Amino acid sequence: MGVKDFESMFDTIDISRKGTITVEELRQFCELLYFAPVCIQHVEGAVKQVCENPAVVRRREFLDVLTDVERRRAVDEQAFWDFQVLT
Repeated sequence: MGVKDFESMFDTIDISRKGTITVEELRQFCELLYFAPVCIQHVEGAVKQVCENPAVVRRREFLDVLTDVERRRAVDEQAFWDFQVLT
């Protein structure tokens, strides 16, 4: 996917065209993207890490936030499977 594709995705979420989306809107989008529940702490942590305002995600921050959410999900999943091997 290119940057334009992510901009189109952002526009799909930002129905009011404010140029921002909320953490909850981002979480709902991620769940649709992954076809699975997404931990709200992963989304909140990514937004706090990347965004200037921890309450909203702006268009230019969107791709970086999605990347960080994916990183957090991957670490969590890897830890789960590592623990499963130990038990």
